[in-house]
This record gives sequence, structure tokens and C-alpha cells, in this order.
Amino acid sequence: MRIAQLSLVLLMLAGCAKRDHQADQFQPDPSELVAAISINPATLDPALSQDTITNDLMLHVFEGLVGWSPDSKIVPKLAETWLISPDGLTYTFLLREAKFHNGEPVTAVDVLASWERAARKEVASPVVENYLGDIEGMKELIVGKADHLSGVEVVKDRVLRVRLVAARASFLGKLTYPTAAVLPAGTGLVRDVAHMIGTGPYRMVSYTPEAEIKLARFDDHYEAPPAIERLTYRVIKDPQTRLGQFRTGRLDWTGLSQQDYLGLQGDPNILFAARPATFYAGMNGTVYPPFADRRVRQAFNHAIDRKRLVEDVLGDLGVPAEGILPDAVPQLKRKKPTLEYDPARAKQLLREAGWEGKLPPLDLWVSDSQGDRRRSAELVVSMLREHLDVPVQMRLVEASVVIQKATRRELGFFFGSWYADYLDPENFLSVLLSSYGQNRTNWDNAEFTRLCRAADAMPDGAARLQAYAKAEDIALVDAPWIPLYHPREAVGMRPGLTGLQSNAFGLLPPTGVRRAATSPPLPGRSR
Repeated sequence: MRIAQLSLVLLMLAGCAKRDHQADQFQPDPSELVAAISINPATLDPALSQDTITNDLMLHVFEGLVGWSPDSKIVPKLAETWLISPDGLTYTFLLREAKFHNGEPVTAVDVLASWERAARKEVASPVVENYLGDIEGMKELIVGKADHLSGVEVVKDRVLRVRLVAARASFLGKLTYPTAAVLPAGTGLVRDVAHMIGTGPYRMVSYTPEAEIKLARFDDHYEAPPAIERLTYRVIKDPQTRLGQFRTGRLDWTGLSQQDYLGLQGDPNILFAARPATFYAGMNGTVYPPFADRRVRQAFNHAIDRKRLVEDVLGDLGVPAEGILPDAVPQLKRKKPTLEYDPARAKQLLREAGWEGKLPPLDLWVSDSQGDRRRSAELVVSMLREHLDVPVQMRLVEASVVIQKATRRELGFFFGSWYADYLDPENFLSVLLSSYGQNRTNWDNAEFTRLCRAADAMPDGAARLQAYAKAEDIALVDAPWIPLYHPREAVGMRPGLTGLQSNAFGLLPPTGVRRAATSPPLPGRSR
């Protein structure tokens, strides 16, 4: 299996902009790191986490049995070692000696209780079946037909045995997701900071919505505690404000939009990450009846010029999507049946479907806090109006609103994204588009689902990739999505910081970050 390696490029160039005297007077606290996020976390409960910003926060505070290394490989976390039975159905985990933030030791009972908690009605994780549904008895627990998780056995205080309903090549990858995080037995729904008791390298100190999140290092972590004592994330929704605070040294790092990146070329250190993610527009025919006809969905695909979208909006920070699976995900390399930009064909399909000039008003639901996403959606709306005369407009709302409504399958047309939780085709195809997955579009294709079910149960190898390739081809032609682009992310990093690590899934918790004793010139300042 090919694992993507992130390309890290540090541009050690100083700008020649006008000297900023306010920045000259600002000196960072050597015991604190300060970064920016663009939205509030959608939840404080790891079992309910579904977006990348919330997931990143969870990785600081909570841990599962396994996690990801800087080179994007599965590594031990709370599980010190594990054994897999020859038939792939039984996993036996030996837990390491670790403590929760409240000082209590982690036991196998806590692991079992945490997984059962995610499935119970009081928490009702919307994704627990996707990530823990391979465990024997989990589906029965979710629907209330069982009162305990029959497939998990506490053998000893630090030994846990897990039985699966079928062999799954992706099982360990799923255990890296926050839904599988371990909390103290007896934890209910996590509603506030006081209940955020994990085992991670940081512990939560405070959270003020629309303002900031404060964390402190956990000195009793089983690995070396973070080098810097405190970590603050400021919630800054406006890109210009984020950029201004970064320029004046009030942020140690921040994500950069395409506009920010162009304005900072040659100034800061920039860390580039080719993320295994796909941005798309989802079409739900149950909510918006014209989308029930695949010719309408195909017409919408043919009306979008992906190359122009990337060139005009994203530049270096995006690649036009030729399919659903990004390149970093192992897959069969082939020419995919992408519905290419073809306005004439789009009009013909809409005419054949009987909807030419008759489409009812349509809203494209989009997060209001991310500039590149919003600008991409604006261009999609413009192309649909131009080529198909669609009465469509953008509906800008909080990111959490789009996620929640799309998860409940309430949106007819929405701008979505999916960042890989683990590098496997199952994470995109089975999880997102099968009849047993999240499937926010309500699309249902029996042959697609059959192929996914078969591939999910196969061992790694060519036959498995072939089955997923056939499934992806079906989805591209049947078109419940308009695949738009795969992102390439840029993070501006304050000069003088060392040890900031990332992998295919984004920035890792900054446990090894250190600040130079003498700060180099800030971005936008002369030497």
C-alpha cells in the first residue's frame, strides 16, 4: 500500500515591506504557542466530532488505542502492542500504563465503556457505526437490541480482546478516529471543558466560543510532555484579521487562503501539505426532486469547469478532481469516467430530462467562514446560472449547520468536503456513498453498495482495489456528487519555530515545537 508523504517546504526569505513598529514591540510569551482556527469546534465530545478543525482539537486532548505517525503510518497510542488472529477476526490489545488527565489509570474497562458510550442513546454518535460498526454486537447496541457490546472482552486490566463481524483491512485505521477515543468509564455526554478528560499530551483549560481555546501540557503523559507549557487557539473567522495577527507576530501559525498565500509569497516560512481530501457539491434528489433524475445530476457536472475553478480561485492550492478518491489513497490507476466540462452536453441532458427552463429555485449551502470554499461556491453558482439558467443562490451559514443538516440528509444541494480519516478507499466510497454509509445525498445504487461490501471484506490486494475502482466508476457516472478539487494546504509559520510536524492528515499536536531564543524577523518586516 502506498502511503502519501507530505511535502514540507520552508521558504526562509525575508520580505521588504514597510517596517511594522507595532510588530517590533510585540514579543511572544516563550511558554505559550498561539495559533488560529477559522471556526468554533462543532462539539466538545470526541464521539460527535465530524469536521477537521474539531478532530484536530480532539487529537490534542483524547487518544485511542492507535494513532498516526509523521509518515502517516499507524502507530501505538494507548495500545502498546496488539495481535491479529490468522483469520483477521480477532484483535488482542495490550494497553500501556497510561493516566487520564484526572490522574486515574487507563484500563480495558475504560476502553469498552468508551465505545459503548458512543453508541448509547444519551450520546448517539452519528458516525459510530461507520468507525466501530465492524465490532461484533455494535449494530445491535446502536439500535437498542442489546445493552452491552458483545464483541469486546476485558481479559485483564490492561488486556482487551475485540471480535469483528468480518475481517476488515481498514479496522485499525478506523480506530484512529475520535469516535474510538478512550474516556474514563462513567463519562456521559461531554458538554463542557470539565468533562473533557482524556489521555492526550494536552488537557483542556478553558473554551470561550467565538474567542479562544486554552490548553496546558499534561505532565504525566506516557510520552515526553510538550516542550512548551501552554497552547492557545484563537477563533478568528475573518481571513484578513488572521493574516493581520500573523503579520504582527501575534500568531505562531495560521492556515492561509489562496489570497493570503499570494500576498505572503517570499515572506514567511510556509509549510505545504497535499491533503488526501476531496471538495465536492452534493446533490440530494429526495430534497430537491430534479436531482432524482441522474441526467440532471450529470448536467450539473458537465456545467462546471473544474480547471477554471482551480486556476481562478485556488491557484497553487488545489488540483482539479478527476474522481472521488484523491491520489494519496491507494487505488487502481486508470482513466476515470469523469463527466468533463461540456456546456452543450449539459444543456442537452437537462432538455432530455424535461427540466430545461423549469428548475425550481435552489440553494447551495456553504460554510460562511472559509474564504476559498466560499469563493469556489460563488463560481459554481455562476457557472450553473450561465450554462443551465439554474435559479440557484448561495446560502451562507455556520460550518456546523452545514455538517449537521447534511448528515441528517436535509440539504438538496450543499458544498462539502471529506478529509481522509485513514488512507483506504473504503473511507471515501463505503463511508460516504454506500447505502450503509453516511450517504448525505440519499443516493442509492445497489451495484455500488454490493461492490463496496465485497471490497470491505477483502484482504489488501489487487482484487480489492479492482472492486473499489468499479464502484467509483459507477458513482462518477451516476453522479450524486460534483467532484470539484483536491486541496493543497499552506500554513504560515512564525520564523524561529522548530519541531512543527504534519502528516497526510494535517498538523500534528505541537508537542515538540520549540521557540528560538532570539526571534528572527517577522513576516513583512525588513531585516
